[in-house]
Amino acid sequence: MARQYKFFTIPVKGGGEAEKELNGFLSTARAPHIHRELLPDGESSFWCMAVEYDSASNKAYTKSFGKRIDYREVLSPEDFAIFTQLRDWRKETAKRENVKAYVIFTDAQIGKISEKRPDTQAGLLDIEGIGKSRAEKYGRVICGIWMILSCLESAKMM
Repeated sequence: MARQYKFFTIPVKGGGEAEKELNGFLSTARAPHIHRELLPDGESSFWCMAVEYDSASNKAYTKSFGKRIDYREVLSPEDFAIFTQLRDWRKETAKRENVKAYVIFTDAQIGKISEKRPDTQAGLLDIEGIGKSRAEKYGRVICGIWMILSCLESAKMM
């Protein structure tokens, strides 16, 4: 994979659209490094961002940015049920932590978690875009979900 850069400038005042574009790109690209600099100029101050990303992830960005995926159509019914529970957990966690939901996990990452059902923090690292800090922070919860589900499944069989 070739390393590439994408540049963004975000005005401090009224930069909503530029911020939306940056966040959309970050939600789909594997970006190990983001270089940022605030360029102060009074009312015209702006952030300059240089996003270092892997070129293969750019294909995902150009194909999916702006398009909504209906996970009900792409996941099995069992996986979609888990996806829905994880999405609800993410919403509550984001509210508690006062962050946007995609900061915790993107829908694409929740979809992969629902399919792969990683039962260790290391398993979370196999999902694109999930790094060590998020795996450590949320890994216990994710692994706990599988434990609860397997107990419920065992109880149904009795």
